[in-house]
Amino acid sequence: MDENNHLLKLLESQKKEIEADMNRAQEIAHIGSWRLNVVKDELLWSDEAYRIFEVPAGTSLTYEKFLSFIHPDDLKNVDEKWQKALLGDKYDVEHRILIHGKIKWVRETAILEFDDTANLLGGFGTVQDITEKMHAESSLRESEEKFAAAFRSNPDGLLLTDLESGLIIDANDSFLNISGFKREDVIGNSTLSINIYSDPAERERIIDILNTKGNLRNYEFVSRHTSGAERIVLISSEIITIRNRRIILSIIQDITSRKHMQDQLYKKNESLLKINGMLKDFVYIAAHDLRSPVASILMMSEFIKMQDSVFEKEQAFDHVIKLSKKLQLTIDGLLEMVSLQTESITNCKRIKFSEVLDDILYDCSDAISRNKIKIGTDFDTVSEIGYVEAYLKSILKNLITNAIKYCSENREPFVSISSKKEAEHVLMVIKDNGIGFDSKAAGDDLFKPFKRFTSKSEGTGMGLYIVKNIIEKNGGRVSVESKPDEGTTFYCFLKEYQ
Repeated sequence: MDENNHLLKLLESQKKEIEADMNRAQEIAHIGSWRLNVVKDELLWSDEAYRIFEVPAGTSLTYEKFLSFIHPDDLKNVDEKWQKALLGDKYDVEHRILIHGKIKWVRETAILEFDDTANLLGGFGTVQDITEKMHAESSLRESEEKFAAAFRSNPDGLLLTDLESGLIIDANDSFLNISGFKREDVIGNSTLSINIYSDPAERERIIDILNTKGNLRNYEFVSRHTSGAERIVLISSEIITIRNRRIILSIIQDITSRKHMQDQLYKKNESLLKINGMLKDFVYIAAHDLRSPVASILMMSEFIKMQDSVFEKEQAFDHVIKLSKKLQLTIDGLLEMVSLQTESITNCKRIKFSEVLDDILYDCSDAISRNKIKIGTDFDTVSEIGYVEAYLKSILKNLITNAIKYCSENREPFVSISSKKEAEHVLMVIKDNGIGFDSKAAGDDLFKPFKRFTSKSEGTGMGLYIVKNIIEKNGGRVSVESKPDEGTTFYCFLKEYQ
């Protein structure tokens, strides 16, 4: 008997320990349990179930009492689930309960027991406090809805790409407008397969930066539109995690118009700088070359008024005429320079060298014939150029006019004009066998305004200044080789406009 009592006590002790462990486990997991006895019409709850419903432990409970805790909006659904469970369906429901005016969320599951005639005997179930989970899911859902709304309505192109596979998960309308694609052409494909990069290596560079830094800021590259047009875009990317999935969130801006405006602004600034330089030259001209002949003309006019001799007056008048012609040449040079400065590169077009040259040779035909100058051309390699016609005509006219004016009397004059491709430029070469000059001694002074290196012919010294100004203004360069009594060769590297 003593041994039986001892065994009963031991079993009772172990039972209490198991119950204590069970209650402790339920408390940690926020999962309570219950047992329903239909015959006795009683509902037994575990301690954790009482804590969840905030009812004092041991309170007598019934199914009707349980229903009183359920939120009115969920009551019908819970009761329907229970009634279906009574017919054999699974009982698993999430619903709200009202505890002292406070809303909680619970999940309930149950296994019901029936007799041989399908009458309910009772059941065993669990109730879990899922309030924090539901609040977290609600916050996440709200956050996702806000993200989705911002994603869809953003004026910049937005792209979600799986980091591992490179497949596009989603794209907003702005991206579709920038790229020209339809949504069905994009989703599930990679940025490489839809070929948005003009240079496919750009994606690898972007991924390398992302893997190294974790983000990408204002990376500029050339994107390909479905029309075939190239667009300049700016991309910023961040690696984010959505539901345990590493995603690249990319913001894409089409900055093509902005870049074109910046280029135009840069060119305008460059043009203004050159015009400012030209204005400085004008100040120099007004102080130097204009004032001197005007003062001489005024002085000669006073001299004429003082003379009684008709012969001396005629000589003075001849001198005034020469001074006036020199002044006219200077003014003509200035007008040409101003006219060329106001030309716009928007006037550029495809120009045949031969057609421009024919016009110039026609204008200079008398001087060419008088000096018996032979003209040679070679435009076989490059016959035309994208350029402003007024610029090209001024360059050729000034250099050919110089070659005619400074031809040699010791040999048969010859001038050749040729063109060929030289890297990114079109090289136009004007070569003569005239009197020449020491180009090394002349140095940079050769292309300065009003610099002359011979007295063989009258001139203003503006021609080479204009040639250099035009060529450099349009992204090219000019150089010269010349030796006395051997001739001169000008190398004009012209930047071609497409």
